[in-house]
Amino acid sequence: MITATDELKNMIENVAILSENSIITGRDFYKALGLAASEFNYETEPCNLEEARRLFEKKHICQQLEKNKWKIIDTANELGIDRTSLFKKMRKLEIRKSK
Repeated sequence: MITATDELKNMIENVAILSENSIITGRDFYKALGLAASEFNYETEPCNLEEARRLFEKKHICQQLEKNKWKIIDTANELGIDRTSLFKKMRKLEIRKSK
């Protein structure tokens, strides 16, 4: 069974291989996903691989939370992780539900 973490690792590897530069930007991820770069609100400053991974992971988790109406167990199941791990990632990535 392929987990969300495995998919994320594969995505990052593909982006690193296909990137035109040694610095990966949000635009590179959108190209890999087949989306227009204009759909992504990225900063003009390039970021390193770790920061690109963090930004992608945060955006992906936020999208899944919104899709599941912030139901943690449902979101964790879709991501292939347990709810405790999701809470830890949310804390680390500073993801909070807006009021």
